[in-house]
Amino acid sequence: DGKVDVEQTHFRTSDKTVYIECSPNCACRGKCKRKTFIQDAIQYRVELIMTKNRGFTCHVREPIPVGSYVCEFTGRVYKNSEDKEHNPLDSYSYTVSDMSGDENVTIVIDPFHHVAIMCVSHSRNCLEMSEPQEVLEFSADLQRTTARTRQTVRALKKLQLSTIKLEEEYYRRLHELDVEFQRRFNKLQEQRCAFVTGAKEPTDKDADIPLLHNADKEGLQKLEQAWDKENPDDGVRGVPKFWLLTLLHCETTAAMITPADKDVLAYLNDITCVVESNPPSFTLRFQFGLNEFFTNTVLEKRYVLSENADPENPFDYEGLSIFDCGATHIEWKEGRNVTKKVVEKKMRNSSTGEVKTTLKSVKTDSFFNFFDPPNPAHFADNDKAVYEALMSDFEIGLQIREEVIPRAVLFYTGEIADCQYDDCEIYEEEEEEEGDEEGNSEEN
Repeated sequence: DGKVDVEQTHFRTSDKTVYIECSPNCACRGKCKRKTFIQDAIQYRVELIMTKNRGFTCHVREPIPVGSYVCEFTGRVYKNSEDKEHNPLDSYSYTVSDMSGDENVTIVIDPFHHVAIMCVSHSRNCLEMSEPQEVLEFSADLQRTTARTRQTVRALKKLQLSTIKLEEEYYRRLHELDVEFQRRFNKLQEQRCAFVTGAKEPTDKDADIPLLHNADKEGLQKLEQAWDKENPDDGVRGVPKFWLLTLLHCETTAAMITPADKDVLAYLNDITCVVESNPPSFTLRFQFGLNEFFTNTVLEKRYVLSENADPENPFDYEGLSIFDCGATHIEWKEGRNVTKKVVEKKMRNSSTGEVKTTLKSVKTDSFFNFFDPPNPAHFADNDKAVYEALMSDFEIGLQIREEVIPRAVLFYTGEIADCQYDDCEIYEEEEEEEGDEEGNSEEN
């Protein structure tokens, strides 16, 4: 999106997004090589930093090739070892930090003239600039509005707050519907569990529809006859490994499953969802048969939701959002924990030179890390990595709830992927037809 997140370092920095590239309306010279649209312009990571004497400058976050253009200052990057003349009165020439790995080279930004970075005041004295400054984000058109127009815009924003209040009520009512209908879905899914586990044998009436809906009827009959010859009836009831294969046919969950996980998930009998209204939440329940890996018969993952907008950032409201999450602690049997692996670690005695090998248990990739989610309490520490991990975890939970559980049999048969692929083909064909029509109309 043409922006770079500014991170805190040992410099005093802005804690908001800073634009670091030239826009189409930039005041730089017409021949500037960085003159391009914001969406495409960004190439090098730099950050805005507060300087001791001149207010602020840029600090490179990664090596920048000599000759690159940096349009915050409409200039170029060069090495201080280059024989280059400078205007000593140029108040916007700065030496930037030494590049790591090359002690003899300092990167310098050499500007032709200054281009103001959005909302950073250059008139402040150094004392005022000693604290991080907020970099606002707004449309460039806003600065060309009158006081009367801005008064109207403020009224529009107040109306927007009223709209958000109405959206909060909408999502609250929507969640109440989820609670009601999930109970009805669960009754149907109880029948599915009985068929999958073999607790109930389906009658001919229960199964009087095609195995694959997109297949030719005669062709499908021939396929099933061939499959019957290759797989004679072994007396096993239900659908063996139904949920393992279902999860493997879903791209998101398949990426989480390791070879070791497959042996455990073979014991998975059912996945269900319980939706509650007080507090707003949903719980995923994974029911396992007796197995050699852990003693739990049910593993749960619970997500607590917030229906309300953040008072500090109400305009960011997009509906229900995750507030908290938790999961069942898995009681692994001795030596059967698939979320851990043992690695060798060699340590050398500095005095004797003797090398000693020790074994250490470390965390490894596993589907069952889903039951060890990030701690939302770390939000208070502004831990970006924890936030991103929690959002990713929430998206996985939502996909299991909204797609995998209600459409499990279609994932099992592989028809979900086929439907999505067919939709893409239809969409592409429509685009091509529209393009042909436009071309014909232009010729006419």
